[in-house]
Amino acid sequence: MIRLGAEFWPFPAFASSEARCSVVKAGVKMTIRNGVSRSLVALEGYRQVLGILRVSGKSFRMAQGHGLSKAGAGQVCAALVLGVVVLGFAALPLGAPAAAADSTWPAQVSTVYRLYFNGFEVGKFAFQSSTKGQNYSATSNAEVSALFGAFRWRGNTSASGRLAATGPEPSSYLLNFRTKSKAGLVRLGFDKKGVKSVAVQPQKPPSPDAVPVKAEDMRSVFDPMSAILKMTHAGPGNPCAKTVPIFDGKARFNLVMSFKGREKITEEKPSGQPQELYVCKVKYQPVSGHKPKDFVNPWVNYDGIEIALRPLPEAGLQVPYQVIIPTSLGSAIMSAESIDIAAADGRPPIMLRR
Repeated sequence: MIRLGAEFWPFPAFASSEARCSVVKAGVKMTIRNGVSRSLVALEGYRQVLGILRVSGKSFRMAQGHGLSKAGAGQVCAALVLGVVVLGFAALPLGAPAAAADSTWPAQVSTVYRLYFNGFEVGKFAFQSSTKGQNYSATSNAEVSALFGAFRWRGNTSASGRLAATGPEPSSYLLNFRTKSKAGLVRLGFDKKGVKSVAVQPQKPPSPDAVPVKAEDMRSVFDPMSAILKMTHAGPGNPCAKTVPIFDGKARFNLVMSFKGREKITEEKPSGQPQELYVCKVKYQPVSGHKPKDFVNPWVNYDGIEIALRPLPEAGLQVPYQVIIPTSLGSAIMSAESIDIAAADGRPPIMLRR
């Protein structure tokens, strides 16, 4: 049996979810409960894709077909859940505005992203940020509804801090989330040295198998939203040559970026902005707060994450345009639908539509 409980989810927002995967004679049986779903009858549409034989109550059975062994069927089962969860991670922070190359930051940035998993649209993410002087504030709202409504997650995030020449200096971060049956929050406070306060609800003791988070791990780190400000900072040189240290309230990890290439894009209505993307490879590098066994043959390809940045020189930004997170079942994708930028110095606004 594969049990995907609270300790399995790599981010605290999903700590209330639980799934059990069991290899049975027919192939694999998965039971999902708590925050993920109370009924899986909506999985009907996945029968042809996954080889689902029967759906009832809180469980379903998958056949061993499609070339899968029993062990392989179990991996697909678990990856189905984790893939959707990881899509939620991709959705939550990745709409943050990038820092400007000079001292003039946009007065306001509004973005809307569509979320997809394995070709199915599963949610929407809306983001707004504003600046006043050298201070920034940002809010976001996300909704994920996957497996035809069997999985639902809603969250809103707020963050604030100071815009320094080298990037953002966070002061506060708050994530509120709600599933079908539970709600919770993650609250972080910062000073110049790093994280000074942490509050996570519901409170749960750390797993004895997890790598302890030390005081030094929380120095000079970013929260998930300010991390994207850092990642998309439109400074000189290679935009993908960055290592970003992050603490999300439970886990301390690095996002190690490297340059992969450039891609041309086309627009139905020319915006006057460069029609090119910088594609960065992103490696998720765990530091503490994680369970090492979760990274042995993981369901997510933590070395294969990609983020495509679209340079907008007039705004001094490199905006996240698309994010791809590969899993063993399929890819989780966040794709920009609209980007609206209001300059602080009276320049014409920038409006991008996809």
